[in-house]
Amino acid sequence: MSEYPPGSFVFAERIMDMHVEEARREVQTQRLRRQAGAARPRSQRFYGAVLAGLGQQLVAWGASLQEGYSTEESTPARAG
Repeated sequence: MSEYPPGSFVFAERIMDMHVEEARREVQTQRLRRQAGAARPRSQRFYGAVLAGLGQQLVAWGASLQEGYSTEESTPARAG
């Protein structure tokens, strides 16, 4: 006599197969992500960084312009 009920090994085997399949999917997903990142040309990465820096400079410049013009508008104009 076995201490395990009939069919318990089949159930354990199914659970193990599910875990193995999940691990395979995870590895496949990681591999595809690496391939997608490698497919992107290096020039795109460079231009992305350059454009991000340019955007930050433009935002700072716009803020200073807005600050300068908002104080200019608040001073009363002289009637002449």
